[in-house]
Amino acid sequence: AISGGNIFVADAGNRIVRIFDTGLEETGSFAGESGVSDHHGFILPGIHFDIAVNKENELWVVNPGIHVIQNYTTGGRLRRYWGKPSFDPEGFSGCCNPCYIAFLPDGRFVTSEKGLVRIKIHGLSGAFESFVAPPSAFEGGIGAPALAVNSGGDIIALDFHKNSIRFFKKK
Repeated sequence: AISGGNIFVADAGNRIVRIFDTGLEETGSFAGESGVSDHHGFILPGIHFDIAVNKENELWVVNPGIHVIQNYTTGGRLRRYWGKPSFDPEGFSGCCNPCYIAFLPDGRFVTSEKGLVRIKIHGLSGAFESFVAPPSAFEGGIGAPALAVNSGGDIIALDFHKNSIRFFKKK
């Protein structure tokens, strides 16, 4: 993810976010240690560790082991977070979700989950708004689709189960 003169790389193997300058020199890293007991460090039960930058150049990091999406300063200080474990649409299910995040042009969040595979839209505060694709759209699939959003707001998902790229347009 890129914000200003910083390039952020999620390093799942070391459970840190690495920070590089535009010359690709590493300038720092952080492990998500906030000093708040429930949100201490990045907890990665699996291989998924996604990051994204929104239109305000804010860095958001998925912490899938505790089912939250966290906002950090460019120096690695936790600013805010949202999310909760739940099979209901408002939360994230299973052991380690969400897997992927992206942003719509208006700043709302798009998330994808594995296990109970689904793609959802959440408002600026993280409140659930709607399904892009409910679990029935991924019959037989278990892997979370990787996400991207184009400038027109179309959601693009890499469906690993069907070995295809799927486009979702707003109705």
